[in-house]
Amino acid sequence: SMRPHDWSRFLLYGRHPIAVAQVSPELAEHLGASKREVLLGREYALKIVAKHGLASEHFPAIFDSIDFGHAIADRDRHLTFLHRHEEWGVWFQASVKRCTEKRLIYLTTFHRLRESEVSRKLRKHPVVRAGR
Repeated sequence: SMRPHDWSRFLLYGRHPIAVAQVSPELAEHLGASKREVLLGREYALKIVAKHGLASEHFPAIFDSIDFGHAIADRDRHLTFLHRHEEWGVWFQASVKRCTEKRLIYLTTFHRLRESEVSRKLRKHPVVRAGR
């Protein structure tokens, strides 16, 4: 697992996408993915920091969101995970997408969201896995 220091280094020097989480075999099958790892590229990681105002200490919440969050099927080849981080009392959304070519899973979205948005998303989209 990566410490905040490792995340900072990845943001500065990361050349290749890194695995930041793993989905269950069932969710990988749902996505039609060839592997269970969720990959994150440096470009998107930098966008998370710049656009969503998150810092390297927030990045471990990606793993928790995918491991413990509600999983909803909001688009074809996508899954969105909604998870409330107990320590910070904040909801996070982590969305993944299976790419068409190698059928790998990439993180496409990671940000905080309001509880009202969580309720709306859970009502609107099929829940593939209930959060715990």
